[in-house]
Amino acid sequence: MVLLSRKVGLCIAAVAAMGAVSSVASASWTNRVLLNSLSGLYQPATWQGQTNFFSTNGVRSLDVTVDFAVFAPGQFPGNYTPFAGFAAPPANDFVYAYQVYNTGVANGGLSTTQFSQLGINSLGPISSLGKDQSGVGPTGDVGAINTNFAFLSAQGASYLFLVPSIQVDQYSVVLLFSSPIGPTFSQASVYDSGLSANGNLPMPIPAPGTLALLGLGAVVARRRR
Repeated sequence: MVLLSRKVGLCIAAVAAMGAVSSVASASWTNRVLLNSLSGLYQPATWQGQTNFFSTNGVRSLDVTVDFAVFAPGQFPGNYTPFAGFAAPPANDFVYAYQVYNTGVANGGLSTTQFSQLGINSLGPISSLGKDQSGVGPTGDVGAINTNFAFLSAQGASYLFLVPSIQVDQYSVVLLFSSPIGPTFSQASVYDSGLSANGNLPMPIPAPGTLALLGLGAVVARRRR
């Protein structure tokens, strides 16, 4: 199996009077909403861009690009809808946003198979998992593939597209999570049909000292109970 990952950093120039996101509208192959000049971005020269994930077994190929953007605490301009079992993000959390494009020949890619899972390998902490079906814009993202399945594990966050999967030349709704920890580039993975590929995406990775404090806080909380 051939695995190839490529991070493409994008520096999006600021545009005057772009405080509102009304011009963003819904996503498409030509309007990649997370790559636009959005209000509330956290250091967009670093934490806005896209990563390509490619895997092939010689018969089938999975060619997925994940657009990403990180928003400063309390500054997410879209509509954060928590998944079942999760609350809205705390006001002081960063919001991490991802959108998955399964790129076939029609859009300049090589994918020949469906896509079903994005895994974000983060030590967290992650406060909330959610999505934005509006495409971080006001008009509704009617072309995107929706999901109601996401979960947290010891490895981080996972988003599942099972019924339906994301077929070739389709893309996902904007996938979200929140964390009190700012971003670092670390490993993420895409999967389907026996194919997998790894690449780097922004995610919260606490410093070792922060992990120790979090662990101590958990011990204190248990003792108080």
